[in-house]
Amino acid sequence: MTKKHKPGRWILLGAVLAVTGLLAWRISGLMSASKHRPRMASTLEVDALRVARQPVPLVLHAAGVVQTHHSVAVRAQVGGILQQVLFNEGDEVKAGQLLFVIDPKPYEVQVAQAKGKVEEDKAKLASDEANAQRSARLVKQGYVSGQANENAAALVLQDKGTLATDEASLEQAQLQLQYTHIHAPISGKTGALAYKTGNLIQANDTTALVTINQISPILVQFDIPQSQIATLRRYLHDPALNIYVRASNGSLIANNGKLVFIDNTVNQNSGTLALKAEFGNKKEGLWPGELVHVSMQLTIEPNAIVIPDTAVQPGQQGNYVYVVDNGKVKVQDVTVQRQYQSYSVISRGLDTGDEVVVHIPRDLREGLAVRTRMLPEINIADADATATSTAPSASS
Repeated sequence: MTKKHKPGRWILLGAVLAVTGLLAWRISGLMSASKHRPRMASTLEVDALRVARQPVPLVLHAAGVVQTHHSVAVRAQVGGILQQVLFNEGDEVKAGQLLFVIDPKPYEVQVAQAKGKVEEDKAKLASDEANAQRSARLVKQGYVSGQANENAAALVLQDKGTLATDEASLEQAQLQLQYTHIHAPISGKTGALAYKTGNLIQANDTTALVTINQISPILVQFDIPQSQIATLRRYLHDPALNIYVRASNGSLIANNGKLVFIDNTVNQNSGTLALKAEFGNKKEGLWPGELVHVSMQLTIEPNAIVIPDTAVQPGQQGNYVYVVDNGKVKVQDVTVQRQYQSYSVISRGLDTGDEVVVHIPRDLREGLAVRTRMLPEINIADADATATSTAPSASS
């Protein structure tokens, strides 16, 4: 017997299918709309700095070379065997200190011979003077002729001349004996020895026995372009004038140098003017012949606008920066007066409070809305204090 189905069951099944289809259609439509809906663009974030005025040094930079204040090549003034060397290579010596002794015996003999000759001359002079006095008395009595009396007087004069010559020879011999002891003419540091003990030394040899260089104080010579001469003269007596030097690796060697020499002529071949600065150098941070970088601070500009070099962009019409005004980027033309360290000193185009973009994103453009991440304000004074506090001063 065939089983009959109830019609209500079919109606329920149809309703479920209809609802399922409607839900599938709605979900598909939502997904399609989501796929074609435009996305919200995220706002670009930039690093910015608020412009402020502060003191900034005016500095001239140059390459320099360290020079000794005084250098002496010590040579022997008499020949002989080098008997003693009374210092070690590289020693610090004082002016007047005994350095070398050349065998004095041959010169002592010469002095003794010269003294003997002088004594002989003095005895002969005394005898001839007595004879001349007797001749002068006897000529009045007619016992001696006038010619004989004149000859006796002339012999005395001859003896005096001989004595004077031999006394000069004695002084020369004594001077030669003194030259066998060679003293330091200046205070300073000794270099390499050309001769060791036992060598035969020639008088006034072209090869010096040793060279002494004065290390403290010491000089640094450097040149500036002739275009900077007027600036130098303008600030020559400024109390902020300071000179400091750095090694080739950038480390500070000495500061508080004193300008002691300005050449009186511009070098026409190079178009530069030679200057010299003096440093106390008591700790011997500077060495003769050393190549150094010289920075001469002429003055301190009290209220300068300074921004990082990275913020300045070159353009066809000159330099410009990006500033943020009411959340949007604006291009601002600026005039760069000069550079100091990694900063640019701006003379026109910016004012206190302006927000300048420091690091420039690739897609930054005028009119773009941005969010600013404010960086700490620049403090040139702190940077300079850190840079110069690690070096000895000119008096050290």
